[in-house]
Parts: sequence; structure tokens; C-alpha cells
Amino acid sequence: MRIRSALAFLATAFLAGLAMAGSLEVLPPCDLDPTVPNIRQVLGYDWGEEISDPQQIQKYAEALAVAAPQRVKLLPYAKSFEGRPLFLLVVGAAERLAGLEELADQVRRLGDPRLVPPPTAGPLVAKLPLVVWLGGSVHGDEPSGGEAALALAYYLAASRCDQVKGLLEQVLVVLDPMQNPDGRARFVAATRQARGPRPDENPASAEHVQPWPGGRFSHYLFDLNRDWFALTHPESQGKVSRMVWLPPQVAVDLHEMGSDQGYFFPPPADPHNPLVSPEQNQLWQLLGRQLAAAFDARGVRFWTREVFDAFYPGYGESWPFFGGSCGATYEQASSRGRVIRLRTGELLRYADTVAHHLLAAWVTVKTAAEHRHAFWESFLAYRRRAVEEGKGSAYLWDAQRDGATPLARLLARQGLEVYRVEGGPLAGLFIVPRSQPYSRLAQVLLSRDIPLPRDFAERQVQREAKRLPDEIYDITAWSLPLLWNVPVREERVTPSPQWQLVSSEEPAPGRVVGEGRVAFLLPWEGLASARATVQLLALEVRVGVAERPFRLAGREFPMGTVVIRRAGNGEELRQRLAQVAAEAEVSFFGAETSLVESGIDLGSNRVRPLRYPRVGLLWDAPTSPTAAGHLRYALEQQLGLAVSPVRVGSLLQADLSLFDVIIFPDVFSAAALMRTWPQEQLDRLRYWVREGGVLIAEGEAAVFLTNEKVALLASSLEKRGDGEAAQAKEKPQPAGSPTASEGPTVGYEQHVKPAEEQPPQVPGAILTVKLDPEELLAAGFPQGRVFALVGSRRVFTPLKLDKGVNVGLYADAAELVSAGFVFPDSRKQLPGKAYLMMQRHGRGLVVAFAEPPAFRGMTRSTTLLLANAVLFGPALVP
Repeated sequence: MRIRSALAFLATAFLAGLAMAGSLEVLPPCDLDPTVPNIRQVLGYDWGEEISDPQQIQKYAEALAVAAPQRVKLLPYAKSFEGRPLFLLVVGAAERLAGLEELADQVRRLGDPRLVPPPTAGPLVAKLPLVVWLGGSVHGDEPSGGEAALALAYYLAASRCDQVKGLLEQVLVVLDPMQNPDGRARFVAATRQARGPRPDENPASAEHVQPWPGGRFSHYLFDLNRDWFALTHPESQGKVSRMVWLPPQVAVDLHEMGSDQGYFFPPPADPHNPLVSPEQNQLWQLLGRQLAAAFDARGVRFWTREVFDAFYPGYGESWPFFGGSCGATYEQASSRGRVIRLRTGELLRYADTVAHHLLAAWVTVKTAAEHRHAFWESFLAYRRRAVEEGKGSAYLWDAQRDGATPLARLLARQGLEVYRVEGGPLAGLFIVPRSQPYSRLAQVLLSRDIPLPRDFAERQVQREAKRLPDEIYDITAWSLPLLWNVPVREERVTPSPQWQLVSSEEPAPGRVVGEGRVAFLLPWEGLASARATVQLLALEVRVGVAERPFRLAGREFPMGTVVIRRAGNGEELRQRLAQVAAEAEVSFFGAETSLVESGIDLGSNRVRPLRYPRVGLLWDAPTSPTAAGHLRYALEQQLGLAVSPVRVGSLLQADLSLFDVIIFPDVFSAAALMRTWPQEQLDRLRYWVREGGVLIAEGEAAVFLTNEKVALLASSLEKRGDGEAAQAKEKPQPAGSPTASEGPTVGYEQHVKPAEEQPPQVPGAILTVKLDPEELLAAGFPQGRVFALVGSRRVFTPLKLDKGVNVGLYADAAELVSAGFVFPDSRKQLPGKAYLMMQRHGRGLVVAFAEPPAFRGMTRSTTLLLANAVLFGPALVP
């Protein structure tokens, strides 16, 4: 019995050793401390044998931190919208972790050349470790990065070999294994629910194909890898806060891509943001060489310099650029389950994907340690230049404008020094001095435009002429001053004691002015006004909206001003308004009479009553998950409005009388939505509109409304060049030109040009939209224009005068492009075309946006147009 037991023990130990070797074989062999538990001891499976859910990842991370406190520290940084914890695992030498607060302070000081000038930086550089930040699984259905982060944490924590000990003297490794726990939970649940008794390698199996909306996105269906500067989510806010607290010199994001695509690592594809430094570019080359050698040695297929660019500043790799870090994206082909068969016939296991990310993460840490001085010098040089090139210059904007204080808070949250001026000639302004370490972050976010490199842009025009797809990975414009309608200017300034530093919690003034013997007035100036109105309606305060501007007590009140009459609103009205003013950061103005000096009186029938709208939002396939999520976030989080998401399959069978407003998000295709509902259900939708419903649609859902079987929007999509042939026909022929019978000579380009084709893609540019100043849906824009983010091929014909109203039209060619890249044919065709349309049907309304107005939660100005449609649309129904 004793011999048999001993043999069994040895066999178990041997098999465990094989499993461990197989899982971590990509790392150098090392004596591992048995008191530090591996994943099997905590969770019951080896690295890559199972896709860990958020609770399992948290459980193992906590166990590791408890078992190896000298090398591992767990730092919470946020909770997701669904309440799941987010945390960092900081791995380093014992003395580094013991003094982590002081170390973070020293890294921040070293990174500010105003505090530690170059001649005195040497001793600190010699003393401080290089900070290497590795983030995993920002997309919930790309799980291997998070698992690899845990595996690396275990290896570094348990290793007793001199190589790892020496490495941890040189670097501090910050691991974020679970950037998107809500999406990961959704993905893991879906793949587990679809499993059979054995792993299914068929790519078409349910184990590999996720139901809508998929696990990629957050609770609000946002792509968190686009949220680094918009900071709409607690996940992003907490992460950026920690990164500002402990600035990394290397920041890597671990992703997944299509199953047959191998592995991607730097250098990134063109275009590179012009604010990327030569040193950062050189470090990409260095990382690429080191990773290539390691992957070649293992026979792992990889590629570089294609697809994944470094231009948009909201990625996990790119946001750190502008603080001086060497940021990089690593992409691993996804198994999207436990195992998948590739087109080549090979099998890709989840364990392989974890191993490849683990290898890349290890090589990154090792390279950073071996080239520590180069990474430090790049980081410090970037920040020195930022301070030097910005001396004497600053960005300024009016602190009283709607969105001004939220913009100041947003920038302060990202490490920027923002000041409010209390006195002197600049009183009432916010100021961001250019001479500071994060100056280039301010530049990339506050500049009107960051142009694409000219040679890259020219290449895209050449490709488009051949009808080849462009090589632009994301949007080409994101200017916060344009998208928030907060004009920002750059000026030479001199610092003053009257500048007060702004915090990320900077309050905006909210107040109630005057006694309001007859009424109180809320000017319609932006999203804060809309949020305050929603709060009033939720409190059952009776309010109305003025369809026309007026002047009262020497003050101009714009169209859209909310009128809250004393009569019928109780004795505590002023106290309620004070509460709303403080929470929504708005000001109410008392009116002592209903008789105005010009415009409509407060008792006019053109002050239309508002009610709390009952809103239904189309949910589920074929809607775009992000479009649906962006709208829901805008309504629930930015406006504070209750929303009922209703699945596509049940909407038109439901009791539509329960809704005042129904919103159709952008869809994958109008044809797909058309196939969803039979004609009798479409008839029910039209009946609901005619009886007083307000239907709001965006993007391809607006295209759906133009279908003759739906017949709710009397517009149509234009083909490329529509209108040019008619113009050419009407143009008189000059003397001596060929006659019609002879015809002009037709060259090759005309021969190969398709007879009918879509307009070019607008790759995420900011275009100017002219608004109709007479229409209530355009309230809040006294300049009569808005800057809209456009990212599609859609060109809508304007509505005829007898069919509806074109509330917003794209500006003429000279003013059309405010920022970003637009192809020449689009510049010709878009001017004068419809962006925002309104059409009446019976008692109801259809409101159509050519483009999603609440894109990524960062298009604050067009989100106000959405608020107008939701809040004012029902008031316009007779």
C-alpha cells in the first residue's frame, strides 16, 4: 500500500510538472516557489485550459497577492457599471512595493522637467524602476490577454532564479488583467452555455459565434478601447487616474483578432499621429526586433506595419503616447473558445493564444529592463519638449459656456493642469498652459484638427480612385472644442496668482436668480439645460418650452427656453429649482411679469407644455450594438432619462401606446431591418406615428424609413455623383465643342467607372451642419450651426417643402470640412444634403439623423439635437 501510494504521489507530481511546463514553456525555465499557488491550485485548471470569468480572475489575483505580498500588490481602481471590481496587479521587488506611494510620487516628479530639470534627473533615473504597464482584454471577447497577464504575474511572483530577481530590480510591472469585466462575463457565459461534452473546433459552432451584442463591449455597449480620452465609463476613468498616478514608460494593450491572422506587434501601420516622437518610433522598432526573434524561435507566425495604426488618441496604446510612454498594441489570433480549426487545417487552442501573449509580454518586460535607459530617455525627452515648445502659450475658453466646466474637469482627470481665472483681463476663463508635461495631450484633444500625413492622405485618394478600400482604421477627427461646441483659442499668456487650479471634481455654478413672481426661465444652452429639464419633469414640475426667442428684463432668451410658471407648481417651487440648479449646474432666472419686451409673451400658445417622455429604444439584432449603447448612455447617463430597451422581435407586437417616443439606432443594414418585420407590423408602426408617436431614427435605420413599404421618410439615398450629369446636361456647350451626335472622346477612366455606385466613405470627419433657426429641434445653437461627426457613405436628398423640414443641412463646400479627412467626391456631393430631417404624419412626427448624434458619448453638441428631438418632439405633436 505504501509503495502504491508513493507511486501515485510521484505520478501526480510528475503530471502536474508536465502541465506546468506545457503552460509556461514559452518562458525561461526557473525554480518556482511552491508556496505561491498556480492557477490549478486555486481554480482547478491550468493556464489556457479554461476561459476564466471575472470572478475567477479576481479570485486568483487575490490569492496571488496574499501568497506573495513581497512581490505582488493588488490595487483596486474602479467598479464597472454592473458593479464588478477592477484592479491592477503591481509586481516588483519587495522594497519597491513597500514604498509604492513614494515611488509613484518620484516617477511623477521625474516626469516633470519643471521640478526635476535634465541635469539633475540622472540620479533619479538610476534609482527608479522603469514602469511597464500591460493591459489585457479591454474587449470582453478577447480573453487571452487577461489570462496571460495572470500567468506573467504568477511567474514573476513565484520565480526564485537570479534572472527574474534582477529584472524586478530594473522594472515595475503593472498588470491590468480585466479592463472590461462586464463584457467578459457576457462572453464567457455565452461560450459556456453553447458548449457540448467536448470542445467544438468548428468555426461555425455556437461556441464560437456570440449572440447579440457579443462580449466585446461594456455594459453600455461601448468599445472601451476608444474611450481613453472621452472617459465616459468608470472603467476608463479609474484606469486613467491610476496611469496618471503612476505614469508608465511602456504601455502595452493585449488584444485578439480574427482566428486565421497569426500575431501582430509593432511597428504599427501608417498613419502615425504627428505628435509621436522619433524616440517612440525607434522603440517600436526595438520591440519589433526583439519580439520577432522570440516568435521566430518558436515558429509562431506574426506580422507588423499593417492594419493597426497609431493615429486616433483614444486607444489603450495611443493615449499613453501623449504623456511620453512607448505605447503598443499586440494582437493575437482568437480561438473564440477552447479550440478552433483554422483555414489551414491547424487547430488553434485557447492555451496557444494565452502562451503567445505571455511570450510577448515577457519579451516586452525583458526588453524594457535591458534597454531601460533608452525607454527612460524617450519618456523624459518627450516631456521636456512638451514643456519647452509650449512656453508662454495656453488654451483658453469661456468658463460660463455650457460644457466649459465639464471640459475642464475632463482634462484635469487626465493629468492636465487646468486653471480658472478669478480676476484681471482674463477673468471668467479656463486656461490650460501649454508648458506642462501633458501639453501634447492638450494639443491633440483641443486642436481643431490633427491632419493625416500628406503622403498617406494622397495614397488614400489614389486607392479610392481605383475603388480600393481606404487604409484608415478609425476616425480622423475628434476635436473636443468642435464636438462639444466650446470654442477654444490659443494665446500667449503670462501666469498670474489669480489663476486657481481646477480639480477633476470642479463644480459649475448653479443658481436661482430673482424671486420669479410669475415664472422662472431656463435658457436652452446645452446638455445641462436638457438634464435639468428631465429632472424637473421627473419631479412633476409643470414646464413649457418657448418656440420663439424673446426679450425680458433686458435679457435675451433664446428659442427653446424652458418656462416654469409659478401657477400650478406649489409653494416650494423655488426650493426645488435650487436643488436642480445645483445638481444639473444650470441657472434659473426669475420673471416678474409675463409681458415681454419683444418676442412671444410667457402666456403665449407658442410656449408648448412638456411632459416626461416614455421612451422605447430598439434593441437586439440587427441594430448595431454600439449605436444602441451610445444612445442608451446618452439618454440614461447624460440626460438622466428613463429608457425601455425593446427587442426588435417584440417591438411591433407590443402595445405601442405605452411609448411617446421610439428610437431606432443605426443598424447593420436597412435591408436586414426590413426583413425583420412583416407588412402588417409595419402598418402598426405607421399607425402609431399617425396617432401622435414620435419616431427617431439614425443612420441606416433612417434609410429603412425611406423604403417604399415603410414610407415614413420622403428622402432617398444618393448614388455617387448624383446631380452631376443633370448639371452637365444643362450647361451650355461652348462654340466649337463636339456635337451631341459626335460625342466626346471617352477614355479608360470613363469606360471602367461603374454606372451606379455608392459615394465614398467619409472616414470619421467633423463636418459643419447649418441649422434652420426657425425650428425648435435646432434650439441651443444661436450661431445656426453644429459640428457633426460623419462616418459613412450615406448622402440623403433633402426633403421637398411639401413633405417635411430639413432642420440641418451640410454646409457649402467652403465650410463643409471642419476637421478630418474627406475624399474629393464627398466634398463635392455632400454640401446642401440632409443631416437632420423632420416629417409629419397625421398627428405624429418622424425625426431622422443621417449620422448617429451620440457617437461614443463624446459628441456633446449633436447629442443636444437628440435631446431636442426626444424632449421637444412630443410637444410638437398636436
